[in-house]
Amino acid sequence: MAPAETDVTLALYIGESFAEAHLSRNQKPVHFYRWYLGKDGLKGGLQKLLQEAEVTEIQKTFVASRFLEKIFSYRLGGSVAILATKGFENRPGIRQPLNNKVGPLSSSELLFGIDERCDAQGVIEKEISADEIRDLIQKLKQKQAKRICIHFLNAHKNSANQNKVKEALLAESFEVFIPNFDEHNLDELGQWRKNILNASLSGTFEEIQEELNEALKAYLPAGQRVQFFSGEGMLFDKENHYRLSSLWGAPNTWTRNLKRAHKFDILYLGLEQFCLLQPEKTKSSWASPWGRVQVEQVHNRVLSLQPTTSIELSDWGELQFSKNVLGYEPGPMFMGRGQIPTLMDLWGNDTTGIKGIDERRSSQGMQKFKNQIWALNKTASRPLDSEDKVLTNLRELALQKLVLDIGLHAENKNVVCMGALARIFMPELKRRLPQYTFELLPETETSFLLSQGH
Repeated sequence: MAPAETDVTLALYIGESFAEAHLSRNQKPVHFYRWYLGKDGLKGGLQKLLQEAEVTEIQKTFVASRFLEKIFSYRLGGSVAILATKGFENRPGIRQPLNNKVGPLSSSELLFGIDERCDAQGVIEKEISADEIRDLIQKLKQKQAKRICIHFLNAHKNSANQNKVKEALLAESFEVFIPNFDEHNLDELGQWRKNILNASLSGTFEEIQEELNEALKAYLPAGQRVQFFSGEGMLFDKENHYRLSSLWGAPNTWTRNLKRAHKFDILYLGLEQFCLLQPEKTKSSWASPWGRVQVEQVHNRVLSLQPTTSIELSDWGELQFSKNVLGYEPGPMFMGRGQIPTLMDLWGNDTTGIKGIDERRSSQGMQKFKNQIWALNKTASRPLDSEDKVLTNLRELALQKLVLDIGLHAENKNVVCMGALARIFMPELKRRLPQYTFELLPETETSFLLSQGH
């Protein structure tokens, strides 16, 4: 049955600092809106969007997001307890990267070794007792744990002990997280890490979920809730084992919904991230700050330069791009609040008309950026003799780095460019990479593509 003329779909792409929304009717664009979350929040931005578009009813809402990345640098797992086979409590923490700058995945006070055992053939060698489960529940309540991860050795071979504990915990209103194994994915260590991250991120995820559902309650059909995209291509709501995977929901959906007669790569040049996607390739794991995690995703190479990569003076006294990505808190200097020059500041004058940015541009901030760059140039080992030369050299250096990244890692000569900053950078990249065919998508496609096929 064909949808009614009034059928409206809302597609949202929520980043760390910006949200993009697209309203469509019967798969045709109606209205696009982007806003800075630090100013309006999710609810405020949605209200402005719906008022501008004069929409009174929405049939379905789909969300892709990266907002969980924002909390990776904070301490995770504050109220997450881990129940593991005795002797394997610390197993998810082994083989973590040596340069790890993030905190541990879990608190040592909330690790519990459980006297149970299942062998590699699935034979239960030691069944967990009812008394131990009762004692465990008392300890968890005393520790004020809310979310519980169960990591029993070889549970994917025989889940009897795991299910026994899970049912007891659910009866006491704990939220329980268990690894989601399948026949193609039996890496226990990677699944355990994923399970802890799903639990640790759940508090923030649920807050965003409920904020969205509350903001849209009056517009959606009774009982209808917002649906999120996972990196596996699934839509989910309360299924807690997909929460981490939501970080890769947008690339999966973009690559699935972009159809071309030839093979192509996607160059995403958004306000918060530059990356190269290869639609026909997938990865089954993610090299996380805590070690390898089992997460299915479209092959995604984050480029060496990002929109808010900072500019600094190197140890050799030369102006260069650092390895630090500053984000938008407080953001690039041309937006008025930043104190450190970034890549985006070099193109600040070209951002006119970009929703979410245009209204935050500051002439004082732009001048402050130029003053800062000139001051850094004066202390350089080989200072240039004009401001224009400094800015031109830095822009050229940035473009060379982007060109090198694309030239080394793009697998197809056809490249589809999308994202808010694509129209700024694509002409320069096209000129420097004549062997590639570039196609520019409107900035609205970032969110509009999320609504296709549903």
